Formats: sequence, C-alpha cells, structure tokens
Amino acid sequence: MKRFIVISILIFWLLKLSSQNPLWAQYGNNNSVSNHVTEMFVDPIDNKLYVGGIFTYLGGVKCRGSAKWNGTNWDSLGAGFDSHSPTNFTDNVKKILRYNNKIYYFGTFERAGNYFTKGMATWNPFTNNWDSTGAYPNGYVNDADIYNDTLYICGSFTKIGTVNTYYAAKFDGTTWYPMSFPYPAGGAIYHIRAYKNKVYGAGAFYTNGFSLTAEFTQQDGWKPSLGVQGDMNKGLFGLERIDTLLYFYGRFTHLSYMYSPCVAAYSGTKLYGFGAGTGLNSYSTIQNIKKIDNTVYALGTFDNAGGMTIPVNNLGVAELHNNQWCIYGQSFDNVVADMVKYNGDRLIAGSFNAVDGDSVRKVAKWIGGNYTYSCSPYSMSVSGIQDQNSEFYNVKIYPNPINDILNLEFSIYEHILKLEVSNSLGQIVYSLDNPNSKQELNLSFLASGIYYLKVQNISEQKVFKVVKE
Repeated sequence: MKRFIVISILIFWLLKLSSQNPLWAQYGNNNSVSNHVTEMFVDPIDNKLYVGGIFTYLGGVKCRGSAKWNGTNWDSLGAGFDSHSPTNFTDNVKKILRYNNKIYYFGTFERAGNYFTKGMATWNPFTNNWDSTGAYPNGYVNDADIYNDTLYICGSFTKIGTVNTYYAAKFDGTTWYPMSFPYPAGGAIYHIRAYKNKVYGAGAFYTNGFSLTAEFTQQDGWKPSLGVQGDMNKGLFGLERIDTLLYFYGRFTHLSYMYSPCVAAYSGTKLYGFGAGTGLNSYSTIQNIKKIDNTVYALGTFDNAGGMTIPVNNLGVAELHNNQWCIYGQSFDNVVADMVKYNGDRLIAGSFNAVDGDSVRKVAKWIGGNYTYSCSPYSMSVSGIQDQNSEFYNVKIYPNPINDILNLEFSIYEHILKLEVSNSLGQIVYSLDNPNSKQELNLSFLASGIYYLKVQNISEQKVFKVVKE
C-alpha cells in the first residue's frame, strides 16, 4: 500500500512538473487560427514553411487554406483557395510538395487564385502567384508522392484533362499517364507511396472483411497486397517510406497476421511489428508517421504507446527510437496531424487548441529539450511472407475424399471471389460468392462420384479434384 502511494505521488509531481514547465509552445507571431492545419512542407530551396488546412486566417493574416512562414511572419498565398465563395474555406489540403520548381497543393478545393483547378494547384515561388496546372483532375486528390522524378497522385478522380484514369495517375513533368484502379475502391484511393519500384495504394477496398492495400507495377497493373485486421472501424490511414521500410499506419490490430497495433512496416518480403504499438482502445489511431533526424514519430489520437499510459486524454505524439517507445507527459485536446523540422525547430500541426489545458492552437514548437516522460523497450517482431501475387497462395481443401463437408482455407490475400463445384459433365451443382477465408461447403446433397472445385480470385482460377464417397 505504501509503495502504491509513493508511486502515485511521484506520478502526480511528474505531471505537475511537466505542466509547470511546458513542452510545447505556440508557434508564429499570433495564435489566432480559424481551423485545422492538416499539412506542412518545408521547401529546401527557399527555406519557407508552407502549410495547408481548413482555415481562413492564420496568425491574424487572411488566407484561405494555404499560407507560408518565412521565419518571422505568416503570409497568404494570394487569394488562396475557393475565394469566389463568400463563406469560410471548408474544404481541405491533403498534401504539399515541390515538383518541377513549383509548390504543389493537393486536396478537396475547386479553385486556386483565379484558376479553376480542382484538387490540384501549383504555387510559383518565383512570381508569388498561382499557376494553371493545364490538365487537372475531375475529382479531388487525396495524396501525392515523388519517386524517381515521377509524380504519383491518387484520389476520387476518373480523368485528368483528357486522360481517362480511375483513382490514380502519374506525371513525368510533361505528360500524364493512366494508372486506373480496376477494383471496387469506395470511389477513391486515399494514400499512395512508391516503394522499391512498385506503387502502393491504400483505401476503403475490402475482401473477406479486411481493408486492403494494392500494389502497382507497369507490367502487371494493380494487384491486391497487404491488408489489416481490427474492429469494425479498422482502416489504413496512410503509408510512409522511411529508410528501407514502408510504414503502414492507421487503426488496426494486425498488418496481415503480424500483431502491431496501429503501426507496422514492410520490407517487400518481411513484416515488422513494433511491440504494443499505440494500443487498442476505442479511438487509437495514428494519423501520420514522420522521421525527424534519427527518430520516427507517431502522430494522431492515442492514449498509450508501447503499453505506457499517463492519466490524460490524448498523447498525440510518441517516439520510436533505438527499439523503444517514448512518450511525453502532456495531453493534447485534439488530433496531432503533422510534424516537420524548420530552422532547427521541431514543429507540429493539427486540430488541437490546448496542451495540458494551456492555449496552444494548431501549430506548436517543441521547447522541452531532451525531456521524455517514459520510455519502454520493445522487441521488434519479424515475419516472413510469401509474394502476395503468387497464384493461390496457401489454398487448402480437406478432407478429400469427403462424406458431406468439404473445408476450404486460404490466405486473406487470395481475395477469392467465387467458388463453383461442377460434376463430371461440366454442370455447376454448387456455387458461392465471396467465401470466408475458412469456409465449410455442405455437399451432402451430392451423389457419390468425382467433382471439380473451381476457386477463382481476381485474375486467375484453379481447379481441385474432389471425390465424394
């Protein structure tokens, strides 16, 4: 009992200490921000910090969804987005990057400055004006990536200019090329990353209850790839290429069959899990993964990391460093969405208005030195996987011969769409759409004889000979 009281007092004083000595401070020359800041980008060419989000003013400056910071002041990017609308800017900026000497903004807007340019706009840092993109999507753009000098985008569009392409496309600086996604995708791909000469897309596409990614190669087009397990709200919020790994993050318990809540990684042949991740409570979600210097940061809404908790609502930021999770002792009242390093400062942005009850709105700077509340080591899990595009990976049927029940098992990555049982005359006597990965087939109504079970996935099929006794 005495030990419990001592520990409780220690925790109280540590929390009190962190509250009296803030770890995060407001960034910028004014803390008036009208709404969420969802994306930041540091331009290495002109050393400007570009931000985007769902705001109409930032730091006292009127700016619709876009702004830049020069180290001293916030500045609007012209009229910003959708200035023709008399209401506040209520759409969103999803991604900012530099490509071909211009700053590209991607999101759910319709116009940039005087140009109609749905979902994609370019800011010219030399003329300080918005430029026409020439060919623009007919829908919104959710994410973008640059790999080997090629720009990849994904979203809800079905055409860019005159090029028909569903949900994904690539641009070499001159010409747009289609990367049409052929499978049901809920009308969009939400995140895209190129990795080891393949392109991975994440979205609300499902097979057998798993939310999925898909991978694209020029030779084969799109094929299903890694999926996640979890509760009814499971999903992949994004992908990030860091060092030699592709990180998967969001809300899930497993990547494939690898346990690693809300964050895991992939090498192209192996899966990597990070211990207890950021937990399994009702709202744990990683919204972003960033590497600053030698540390990987998990950002989002979660109340524990690596099994560590403190009595707060939302940690918001956690470190993955030297095979350990580290957390801070302060609570955010809302989502932490992004992190960058600018002029030596570590900055975060999001939807938060307070840190430990103190007013810190939307954009904050780390002032806590080397402070961490607690760190916990983890043993990285490693699991080898087979190529998910191989034919009918791990499909099993048993027993064979059968009496009444035939059991079928297959990997979730097989994405089996249909089963058909035919007799020796080729007549279909049993069929089933979208079977479970562990499925019982009741064939008791069939007479004794030889039958053929056809198992069909998205692009191929395989036939098994079945004997009914």
